[in-house]
Amino acid sequence: MIKVDLNTDQNAKSLVILLLTTILTLLVWPVYMGWSGQTISFGDGINCLQYIARYFSAEADWTNFLFSSELMGGSKLHTTMGIRRLWGVAHLFTDDPVIAYNFYVLVFQILFTFFSVHSIFSLAHYFNFKDSSCFNDNWKISFADLIGPILIFAFLPVLSWRYVAGHILIEYVLMAAICSAALALWEKKFSLTFFCIFSFALFISFPPLGSLFILILLYIIPISLSLFLDLARNPSDKDQSKKYFMISLALILLAVVGQFLTIVPNLIDNAIHLKSEDATRNLEGESLIYSYTVQTLKDMLVSLSLVKELVVTRTDYFLLHETNYPIGPIILSILLFPFRKNKLLFSVLFSLFIFAIIISMDLSPLSDLFLKAIPLLNNFRVPARAFIILIYFFTLFATAVLLYRIKTTPLLKFQFVLFDQNMLSTLLVITFIVTLFTPPVIREILVWIYFITLLLVFCFKRIAITSFAITALILGIVFVSAFKERITIYGPRADEITAHKAAGDKFKELVPQLKNPLYRALINNSRDRNSFNISNYSLFLGLSTIPGYGLPLKKFIKLILEIEQYPYSSNIMTIPMDPNHKSFFALQQLFNVTNYITISDNTSIQNFPPTNGPAWFVPKISPLTDLKTLAALLRKTGAELQPLLKSNLFILQEDLKNSPAQKLPLEQAECASATVTDTSAKFNDYELKIFVNNPTSTCPLVVALNHSKLLKVFDGDRQLETFPAYGTLLGVIVPPGSVSGPRQLLIRAVTDVPRPFFALAYIGWLLSFLALALLCYRLKLYKSTKKAPLAETKATPTAKKQHAKGKKSTKGKNAL
Repeated sequence: MIKVDLNTDQNAKSLVILLLTTILTLLVWPVYMGWSGQTISFGDGINCLQYIARYFSAEADWTNFLFSSELMGGSKLHTTMGIRRLWGVAHLFTDDPVIAYNFYVLVFQILFTFFSVHSIFSLAHYFNFKDSSCFNDNWKISFADLIGPILIFAFLPVLSWRYVAGHILIEYVLMAAICSAALALWEKKFSLTFFCIFSFALFISFPPLGSLFILILLYIIPISLSLFLDLARNPSDKDQSKKYFMISLALILLAVVGQFLTIVPNLIDNAIHLKSEDATRNLEGESLIYSYTVQTLKDMLVSLSLVKELVVTRTDYFLLHETNYPIGPIILSILLFPFRKNKLLFSVLFSLFIFAIIISMDLSPLSDLFLKAIPLLNNFRVPARAFIILIYFFTLFATAVLLYRIKTTPLLKFQFVLFDQNMLSTLLVITFIVTLFTPPVIREILVWIYFITLLLVFCFKRIAITSFAITALILGIVFVSAFKERITIYGPRADEITAHKAAGDKFKELVPQLKNPLYRALINNSRDRNSFNISNYSLFLGLSTIPGYGLPLKKFIKLILEIEQYPYSSNIMTIPMDPNHKSFFALQQLFNVTNYITISDNTSIQNFPPTNGPAWFVPKISPLTDLKTLAALLRKTGAELQPLLKSNLFILQEDLKNSPAQKLPLEQAECASATVTDTSAKFNDYELKIFVNNPTSTCPLVVALNHSKLLKVFDGDRQLETFPAYGTLLGVIVPPGSVSGPRQLLIRAVTDVPRPFFALAYIGWLLSFLALALLCYRLKLYKSTKKAPLAETKATPTAKKQHAKGKKSTKGKNAL
């Protein structure tokens, strides 16, 4: 049997934490959570499967992941949905998006837990170091001490709703990794194994876009800086200078900056989008901060409990993942926090907590002052999400404080006839394991009683009544149970998705034109609504459609809302389409929706009224004053809309004024004879080919696709000019051809990111490798540096007496 000393062999410690985390995570999901190969997340997680599939078909190149002609009449992908590097890692061994998504979720859990558990033991040493009055020669870490913390952070209840909603933010790994690395440097325990895992975490965890940057700026940076500054002021031993720690920390931050530079092209692409006319949400638009939901006092109070039953009474139940942030009885550990020795850290954490309450609950006038002082907050649609980060840090510090207090406090030895320490611990664990299968309220009452008793004894008797391993395990068991309460829905299995794709292939055999994404179908799925109750269902069939869920282009959503006579809102993410809607016939004609597919026990395919096809030339330009006029026109024409759209190109005055179409004559009879002979494209294609005959003059061509400046049209080596037609469609200025016969026009999305920013990304990779190589070199310095044991830190005479007293009181007891 191989013996591993977790207290001296840091490589072994990191490997054990990683292996235990992996084993426990992969064991709990099928055995207790009931997961059996299905996707772990529902909601956005299911939609994410389609983006992963599209990314795989784009040959792992994000510049081929810019635009989708299948989603919502043409929608941006990269700038609105982003790409996760783990998709590329998963693509190395699978083409199945379900397996790739599960890999994405499980890697998040494992890495997040790995760094969190590492940080717990480093923080406990840190608290012990700063409080020189507490000593214990028996400070040892055992395998039993690892199990509880692993369960706590692998199944953190505050993250459980994120799994249900499909919001698995791998970027939280970045936060945990940086803090854990700084603490490891402070302890001089930056092992080679830790270094390799840390490097992988940096590679996969940088966000290409999203509101998480606001969280990083407002919450992660202050907490991390306060911790780092305190570490720098307090070297872990007299042989380690502040300069030594700061240089090592600078190398970590250099690696982080380097990886940040690698995503600069992606961020610039997103910034260009935010400044464009396509963006429904931008820094200069309407405030989104309270457009979705506002936290209430009841939400805050209910979040103190881990019981889901207390929150189901909320009317907007579908918003629970944005309003319920469970923390549980571990909040009581705040009473044990060493306030005097950690004033900066506690002050920052407490201040940010109060700030999050004010912003999330819209407590005027303070919230108004903050929004004026920090305009960036107006784009933070769900400010309450800050509690995810705050509760994570609080749980991290609280668990570390429990470890520190229990390990440095004499353990009370029971002298009862029927019970001894080991028997009582065994009974406690069995009791809480039983609560996994009992009503949650019972579990909740028991765990609160346990923590209240534990903390009262700590505060008044200055003794511990149980070991850290038992306390952490009990909390881990309760967290796993609370986590399961919220994980009640799983997404479709891989075989279900394959079956739906096969059904879509059958539809395309019956209607071959549906193979082309510019020919669209409207899907009525009444049979499988329970398993695929999402707007992007048609994408699983491999069909193009108008309804969808995501971030639609601004002109597209403005036109629909104007036709429906609804006010514009940049918070709309779902586009419906129903034959009873006012906008139905206009959308059916403009976007070439040719078929109506009803999926039921008797699946049927019906034809909609004829359209002008996927693209058509128009002989007459008809300017309109505003969108309201265009919407009224599209509402009233009814069955006459097809010939009207064929003969008149309606352009809004504001679009005409800034477009190349203003150079054209308002009417050109010869353009009526110009025709589109064919179109060629496949599902998930990033290029569309349109074949046109040679017009005798420059004519406007309209494509049944949303206009975006991201879309470029090429006639051979020549790029053609584009403009918005009918308020939202792609218009193209097609000059006379230089050769006889039909010619090909190529449409594809091309990023506008300047080339120097791509060079900056290569510099980022260079800096990352350089910084990580230097960190690796410093590992040799760690091995050659004499490590002073923590217990040998110089202490005051009083501390020595207390140390001797503590040593005497713990003599003969089992120390962990």
